[in-house]
Amino acid sequence: TDPLKVFDKVPILNKFKISLETFEGSSLKFLAYFKEKFYSSFTMLFGLMLFVPIITFILLKDGSKIKREMFKLIPNKYFEITVGIIEGINKSFGNFTYAKAIQSLIVATVTTVLFIIFNVPAALLLGLLCGLLNIIPYIGPVISMVAVGFVAFGNLGIEGFIISELIVLFGQLIDNVITQPFITPKLMHHHPLTVLIITLIGAKIAGPTGLILGILFFSVIKVIYASVYKGLSVIYSREKENIK
Repeated sequence: TDPLKVFDKVPILNKFKISLETFEGSSLKFLAYFKEKFYSSFTMLFGLMLFVPIITFILLKDGSKIKREMFKLIPNKYFEITVGIIEGINKSFGNFTYAKAIQSLIVATVTTVLFIIFNVPAALLLGLLCGLLNIIPYIGPVISMVAVGFVAFGNLGIEGFIISELIVLFGQLIDNVITQPFITPKLMHHHPLTVLIITLIGAKIAGPTGLILGILFFSVIKVIYASVYKGLSVIYSREKENIK
């Protein structure tokens, strides 16, 4: 006789069996989703860590030379527009990098201080990890919680595990309630609601990449539109005056 058939004969146990099967199915789906997002986020983060230093080195070494060669290809009529676009994009990249750095620094500082207060092992390393992974919305904090929880549970037991997880959650609370709604929009010169909407749209279109870079792409498009509109207006006004 199959012992599991007892569940089918007793109504309460049968309901429990159905709930257990539902929970198991949902858990498997969540793990599959998390695995997919983890790999895509890790691949993107690895790509950024690999290519950004190379591109930065090239720009620092030959940036002025590349800029001069690009300017030679631009007709005089559109020179001011192009310069405005390049300067605006550079400023957007700078503001975006600065905002992300401040955001990560706040999370790293808050979590590190609390880890030290509650005697969590490798407090500085874990705090820096929380700050670095905070660059990846949603998935990054989950990875931080797993890593921190593993270290805390192995050294401090269940009580340390709970405290460390609460610390990570508190760091995310500070980030989501203060940093993202107020500090980041101010540095990027966008309204907080605009940042939220663009982030959601970016996530819908490009997944984790859109979550991280959506507001940057929006800023670049905004700069290009504003520079082109302003430049063409000036050109049109000059041509109109010359006709007169």
